[in-house]
Amino acid sequence: LFSVPARYEKALAAVLAERAQYVVVRAGDDGIAAVSTLRDGALGRGSFIPLAPRATPQPDADGSPLTRLIDIADTDERFRGVAQALLGDV
Repeated sequence: LFSVPARYEKALAAVLAERAQYVVVRAGDDGIAAVSTLRDGALGRGSFIPLAPRATPQPDADGSPLTRLIDIADTDERFRGVAQALLGDV
């Protein structure tokens, strides 16, 4: 889902933590259906994120010299909303 320069790989892994295991689904309803299937069949648990998740608040640009991870992570345009939801605040 993401590609970052090697020097940022550990930072990306740390930021994503358990979110690295999320399954990307087309829409929120697909995630809800998948959770229901898992629950009804006692098949375990899963975490899902839609391709177009709800917008997350973004930090204000304050002229900080720090680089946001989202600004250096490459991702396929199809997954841009997912990338923004997962990395937009770091």
